[in-house]
Amino acid sequence: MDCFYCHALMEPGDVFCGSCGQRSPALAANGSPDAVNSRENGNGRWPTVAPSVPRQPPPAQETAATGPFFSHTPARSGGRMTNATRYLCAAAYLDAGYAAAVIRELVASARSVAPSVGVDLGPIIRHCLRARNIQLARDIVLTLLLLIGLITDTGQMILLLILCFVAGLLPSMNWARRSFRSKALAAMGVLALIAAGLVAMSFVEIIGALQQSFSSGLTPDGEPAGTGQGGGGLHGLLGPGLLVAILATQLVYTYLRSRTLCDELGPDATPRRPRPNTPYVENRIAQVEGAQHGNVVLYAGANPFVGTGQRTRAWSIAVELRRARNQHDPDPGRARDYVDVDPVALHQVVRRRLLNLKDGALPANQQLQALTVQDHVVGIGAHRWDSPLIDPARNVPYSEASPEAIRAVIRHPQAGVRYYQRVSVCDEGQEVWTGQRKVLDGSDQDISASAFVYAAVEGHMFYLEFVSAVMPPINPRWHLVDLLPKFTPGKFMAQVLVDAVVSSFRDLLWAPIRGASAIAGIIREGRSQQEQAVAAQEYLYGNVGARLSVRELGATRGYRTYIQRLDAEKYTKLTERLVIDTVLDFLAEQGVDTSAYASNAQSVTNQYTHIGDNHGAAAFGPGASAQQTNHAQPARG
Repeated sequence: MDCFYCHALMEPGDVFCGSCGQRSPALAANGSPDAVNSRENGNGRWPTVAPSVPRQPPPAQETAATGPFFSHTPARSGGRMTNATRYLCAAAYLDAGYAAAVIRELVASARSVAPSVGVDLGPIIRHCLRARNIQLARDIVLTLLLLIGLITDTGQMILLLILCFVAGLLPSMNWARRSFRSKALAAMGVLALIAAGLVAMSFVEIIGALQQSFSSGLTPDGEPAGTGQGGGGLHGLLGPGLLVAILATQLVYTYLRSRTLCDELGPDATPRRPRPNTPYVENRIAQVEGAQHGNVVLYAGANPFVGTGQRTRAWSIAVELRRARNQHDPDPGRARDYVDVDPVALHQVVRRRLLNLKDGALPANQQLQALTVQDHVVGIGAHRWDSPLIDPARNVPYSEASPEAIRAVIRHPQAGVRYYQRVSVCDEGQEVWTGQRKVLDGSDQDISASAFVYAAVEGHMFYLEFVSAVMPPINPRWHLVDLLPKFTPGKFMAQVLVDAVVSSFRDLLWAPIRGASAIAGIIREGRSQQEQAVAAQEYLYGNVGARLSVRELGATRGYRTYIQRLDAEKYTKLTERLVIDTVLDFLAEQGVDTSAYASNAQSVTNQYTHIGDNHGAAAFGPGASAQQTNHAQPARG
């Protein structure tokens, strides 16, 4: 039997624990004698007097779970798209490789889904599928037109390619930086170029037909050569017809893409109702939309914090949970006992302190509304197919752990998965008001800062771990949707016409390669789905961890402005300092000697604190002190 309070081993018949001296409530309720403890050591019986200092109460007894420990997170109803979501949706139309990677990772596989801080994966997936479909249709049509021209009349097709190449030398239209006059002149130049090409082709065909007529003379039947067949006229229209078909294909594709970027992904745009896909794709999108908000993440690579950006700092503190010395203790040299600390209670206190940053009682201008505190259970992606973390019916990992499972993982730090408390702040500034007047609109620095807090109690030791990460801004090329002006119908069609003509040569040459690559990718995706279904039946283990994050895939390598760097540092330090102080207060309230913790916390803060160009000192805890020594700064290269 284990002690109710300290979980030490008790022999049958023991009323008091030989480790902590507490009386067993179970035996006492049965009327067992409690005058002495029947457990003996070599020197006699254990003392029956409980310690004078009351111990921390044991964790509250929790009711047994009525549902499963792991499940799928239900999908949430989508609201207004964030700026980051709009930019990543636009990336699907501006970068075919990005769209293919998103589909390959989130649709064609049943892997775990990385956290999506500040973005919604549902619209991104749907736009990637749509972008690939219209690009594939364009490439197939262009490839067929190219083959028809090369087979029927190679000379005319080469002339067409030369004409498209010359059109590609025209400057592409950047409507955010060019005047209306330059746009109109460019549109007129494009129209003149197309007309000149058609005239040149027709002229070449007429000259060729006349030469053939004069050189061949009459047929053996006495009729002029070529009059017995009507193929000559159709052959003469082949070149202009191919040119018109190529431009029409480009116009349709460019119109659909541009209309989507302007009407659906622009600022304050209203998302349209998505078109349904196949049942498998719709089921997978619904699962991803729920899993992105789940609290269980399995990772396939080496980074357990996939989806939160680049790691910026990491530190840990390990201290003994020795009871603080009582100043009224008559025997200062007496050995002190240990304090039982419940890490679940600690995480609850930390969560409450962090959520105070967005407390509704604070003034609106002081509330950190973009802060979220969530459970984060991470583990490696390689698991048995019959693991409790994998759905046996669909062979996909679960994304939601029940509260009871989370509490059990926290209290078992040596389990196969690890619990972190994830704190994330999206750098979205509030609107500035004074009284009833609006001063400035809200701002979005296009970054997010995350912190992971881990606490463990093992062998009378307490371990605290803090890891921070920052998500860099999104590729500025995909901010195009914020730079497009309001179009009139005439301006919009002029933009579409110019873009279609300028890109005709490039798209015509690359259409066979892109089309073949897209078709091969679709075939590989279908094969991958079949192989995963078969693997669950033929293999014992499988790796279903997340390999990449959609948000990370669209991020730059560094900051674009120094303000972004400063804001990331600000929110990381706010979270770090609040966690350190909260843990210090919690341990002190439990009666733990916090001198070692305060010393370690001071060293951690000194390591990341800068005053001007020199490292500064800081002090933690009652009676702590700090000194600062200036050192010569190394030469900057």
